[in-house]
Amino acid sequence: MIISQDIKRNWGISGLVLATVLTGGAIPARAAQAAASAQEGPERPVAANVPAADASGEIIVRAQRRDERLQDTPVSVTAVTADGFAKLNGRDLADISRAAPNIQFAGNQGGSGLGTLTIRGIGQQQAGLLSDPGAAVYVDDVYRPRLSNNTLSFNDIERLEVLRGPQGTLFGKNSIGGALSVYSPKPSFTYNSRETLEVGSRNLINVSAMVNVPVNDKVAVRFSAQSVRQDGYMHNLEDGEDYNNLSYRSVRGSLLFRPGSGFELVVRGDYTRQDQRGTGTKVIAASDPSLLTSGGYESRGTAASFNRGTDAGVSATATWDLGIGALKSISAYRWFSNDFADDTDGTSLALQAVQTFSQEKFISQELQYNVDLIGDNLHLTTGLFYINEKIKYDSFPRLAIFSLDNYSRQTTDSYAAFAQIDIKPVERLEVSLGLRYSRDEKNTSFVSYATGNPTPLIDANVDGSWGAFTPKATVQYKFSPDVMIYATVSRGFKSGGVNGQPIQTSDFQPFDQEMVTNYEAGIKTELFDRRVRANVSVFRMNYDNMQIGITAASQNVVKNAGKAAIQGLEGDFMVKPLSNLTLSSTFSYNDFKYTRLDDDAIASGLNYNLTLPMAPKWTVNAGAEYRIPLSEVNSLSVRGDYSYRSKIYFDANNSEILAQPGYGLVSSRITFDYDNAWSVYAYGNNITDKYFRASATTGLGTTVIIPGRPRELGIGASVRF
Repeated sequence: MIISQDIKRNWGISGLVLATVLTGGAIPARAAQAAASAQEGPERPVAANVPAADASGEIIVRAQRRDERLQDTPVSVTAVTADGFAKLNGRDLADISRAAPNIQFAGNQGGSGLGTLTIRGIGQQQAGLLSDPGAAVYVDDVYRPRLSNNTLSFNDIERLEVLRGPQGTLFGKNSIGGALSVYSPKPSFTYNSRETLEVGSRNLINVSAMVNVPVNDKVAVRFSAQSVRQDGYMHNLEDGEDYNNLSYRSVRGSLLFRPGSGFELVVRGDYTRQDQRGTGTKVIAASDPSLLTSGGYESRGTAASFNRGTDAGVSATATWDLGIGALKSISAYRWFSNDFADDTDGTSLALQAVQTFSQEKFISQELQYNVDLIGDNLHLTTGLFYINEKIKYDSFPRLAIFSLDNYSRQTTDSYAAFAQIDIKPVERLEVSLGLRYSRDEKNTSFVSYATGNPTPLIDANVDGSWGAFTPKATVQYKFSPDVMIYATVSRGFKSGGVNGQPIQTSDFQPFDQEMVTNYEAGIKTELFDRRVRANVSVFRMNYDNMQIGITAASQNVVKNAGKAAIQGLEGDFMVKPLSNLTLSSTFSYNDFKYTRLDDDAIASGLNYNLTLPMAPKWTVNAGAEYRIPLSEVNSLSVRGDYSYRSKIYFDANNSEILAQPGYGLVSSRITFDYDNAWSVYAYGNNITDKYFRASATTGLGTTVIIPGRPRELGIGASVRF
């Protein structure tokens, strides 16, 4: 196919910007000045060329591993388009909690450089690679078990889907609390591109570019790149540097091959690299009061502190229309590494520091078969799943009285088979029955040395395997095309494991799998010509053998605490009282209680009055957007958002000194758009400059916190061809 001169010229512009991003994001000074004078603002993922909606504007989701209207899906799911996430000033995993109810993310946990995602209070019980998450993350249908805050790039995405509650039938692995699905756009057969520049507080420079090119009538390609740099907000009084900075780059490419005859192949590749100064911590309590700092964003750490990571992978998704149903193959290979160092005591004294090196490689393969039978009155989804994961996790604690060299290795093989059938026995009624069998096999080894001593203090190796059936039954009834109710009973499973980061030999032992039974009911409504949308669900989750992470001076283990129950209420609302005014809100109420505690759990300090860490009882998000048409092609949009979290504990024992009281954050955004061809915008996050804790921990002689990000302001511009 001959590419037109216009496409060649636009490709040249986009290619130049892509090259600029990949070679360091260094924007010429005049370009930066021009951007600033043009009121340019932050790059957040802008609307993709393939919208997450059908031609009528309906939001389309894949919460049941097939395309469906959001309002027809009997699942507690919140869908956020790329444009919607951009309007929230969203940039990374930590911002998702402002877009959906009952989801939290905390980065750089436990001196590991890695983050934890929680849904309905269920997440990862220990920091580091050796602990499995309880809320699964999928990117373009590929399971992603290990994350840090920046290595999952949200540049050039199509939409986010937050699925709450166990997704044990169709998603499976480690989705006992829920799942986050991230979808990027496929290449299309229409040329388009986008270039964006953002500048903001603390010398932020965020530049990104995307280009989509049809090669011929059967092949199209899409490339995107992003570079983000921002000075830190934690000032170290000892070395004069600013910590908690941002510095990462990402690149993504995809190829679509559609030769005809019902076959389609999408090949994707991505690479993200972060090289940041590291975590700055503030001491809030110490055995020696002189170690405290007066400023809210001040640190005195003197040990090395950095966070360097790489996340990369390739995947291939092939779909065949067989005439009777469709077969899909999802193949992936990924690798992840992270080199992290932290002065964990946060003082000028050499009390406690740590360096960790994490490495993960995995291959995964999934086969799915979807078919409609008896017209559309019966739908079958069935499939097989396999993943092989290899982990290296080396940690080097440096304490005032001794130092250790710890080496952990873990290999996991996971297998699963699943099926779900959706039946419409009569008009308006649909019944879904599903079943999955999952099996995990793990080998974990741990060797620990006193630094400089060749004789190991601990040298152990443990094999373990766990498996379970996870059924699901759902009934949904449509009173009309716009009003639907549903009820679900489902089971969830999270495999056991081995405590691969023990402090003493007796801690290196397996813990058992946990199971949950979920009871859920909901209503989804969309009324008055889509001017009002209200989706509400209630749930109760009963846990058996619940896994809880216990971290103390003498213990660092995951234990099966006993039985527990989580019950709550979630809502997602949108109202358009005027044609140009949109009001939106989400909320969640989450009530947790232990219903039976094992003796060993009580001996570790747990009691019946405790709640889960990173699980606020209440979350509320509210936003308002007003669009002012200035002409047939120009518009000005003004948006404000408020996000509230009630009290959060950062440890399983609910230590008050490690808690964050309830707090709210305010953000805003103003956007001028010209004919969907270019836009300029200004934004503000945490406008009231609220001081809050993003995480907290206790070490040897000190208690330290990582403050959340202070007020940030910025401007940016985006051009689309």
